[in-house]
Amino acid sequence: MPKRYSDTGGLWAFVLIIPLFFPTFANAQSVSSCPNVVVGTSPYGVSIYSDCDMEDADGFAGNHLTLSANVREISSGFLGGRLTPAPTGSVSFGRWDGSTLYVENRGSGYSGNCLDMTSTSNLAPTVDQNVYCGRIRNTEGNFVLLRGKWDTGLNTFTNPAVFTTQPGVGVPIAATPVPTMPFYLLLAVSSLLGLTGLRNLK
Repeated sequence: MPKRYSDTGGLWAFVLIIPLFFPTFANAQSVSSCPNVVVGTSPYGVSIYSDCDMEDADGFAGNHLTLSANVREISSGFLGGRLTPAPTGSVSFGRWDGSTLYVENRGSGYSGNCLDMTSTSNLAPTVDQNVYCGRIRNTEGNFVLLRGKWDTGLNTFTNPAVFTTQPGVGVPIAATPVPTMPFYLLLAVSSLLGLTGLRNLK
């Protein structure tokens, strides 16, 4: 009797792989926006800050987190005062972990929330129209992330933003779904599995 083939293996492969194509929130960390973000001045130069503050490593409270620029370099830090204009409020972020205080040049087109920073330095040369991120972590392992584009001509940051991953702090931002497989890969993989899944029927 002639052999007949069924491609049900391919059908099942397609069905099982479909979930890999659709966006998922599994890798999207919860991020909130710190309130009242401003660009002002501090002893370190032009600075981005907000109402989010923290205790220093010794437990002294009320230090507002900053991303600052002088003529030659950009750094992140925190200050208990000497910010102009003064922050309008105080939203506690916890206690600094004593080591995480980093800044990174993300180039001219960056628009993310700075969670993908990899720098372990707290200094970066100023480059006109480049976006900078600052990252500060507390003892609970959560972050405050500061972002701004440096404008040399205007001597200021534009498009400032301050984010945090600390639960209960700030205004929640909708998580961005992360697609795990492009559609063309979905079709290619399901087709290959379909070929290997052909069954002989007697």
